[in-house]
Amino acid sequence: MTGQGDNQLFHFWPESGKLEALPAFLQSWSDITPMLRAFPDGKELVYFGTTEKERSRSARMLVFDLASRQVRELAPGLRIDPGADGWAPLAAAPDGESGYLVSKLGDTQWLVEGPRKGGRKPRALLSFPDSAMPVGVDAARDGSLYLDLSRDQYVLLRVNPLSGAGEEFGLPTNNFLTMVSPGGDVLLALPGWGRQRLAAVRPGGEAQELVGTSEDTTLPSTTFGGNVAFVIGTGDERRIAIASLRDGDSLVFDIKAR
Repeated sequence: MTGQGDNQLFHFWPESGKLEALPAFLQSWSDITPMLRAFPDGKELVYFGTTEKERSRSARMLVFDLASRQVRELAPGLRIDPGADGWAPLAAAPDGESGYLVSKLGDTQWLVEGPRKGGRKPRALLSFPDSAMPVGVDAARDGSLYLDLSRDQYVLLRVNPLSGAGEEFGLPTNNFLTMVSPGGDVLLALPGWGRQRLAAVRPGGEAQELVGTSEDTTLPSTTFGGNVAFVIGTGDERRIAIASLRDGDSLVFDIKAR
């Protein structure tokens, strides 16, 4: 781990004990699976991270040539969502011609085969809902794929501070991040139609979208003085937006400033 909070890759030779630092960096990950694989020929790596010159950019799925130190993107244009615990499932095909990764589109995650050297479009193989999302993938020598799926159901627990009595309410989607507004609405990120939408829901009620915009809107967010601040946009275009209540409605917001 570096002083910037990411992880630098090293090349190690067990026979001689030689250790060589590489200009390649991974974001922090959970203990489920590291986002790093070597192709069978040992000449290139594929990893989810950044290069030394682009460490301020968002992580991408990159192919690193150990001899030339050149880097290129595997399946450019695909949206990779590392999840709340920082995982991005990744595997190298046994023939060394492609890599397997998981791309997110709205509330669906796709297992995609991306060509190692380009020349053809990535190929979608399987789809998964957020309720059964892949957290790990590996390929056997015969080409079989093995996936580790995380199947969870998230609920909201509301507890009376005086009596200690609690009530559970199911959430409309798997949300690792939620917050409660002063009015009692639960704010959450609602995926669908290829994007993330900031929504509010009362326990036992239906989720309602807050901001009418074509851009992604999501958590984290906070409320203050009748306003709400939240994240808008995707990738390197993410920024903070501030919205105000409209006509006293406790659910619908107008973007006021960015």
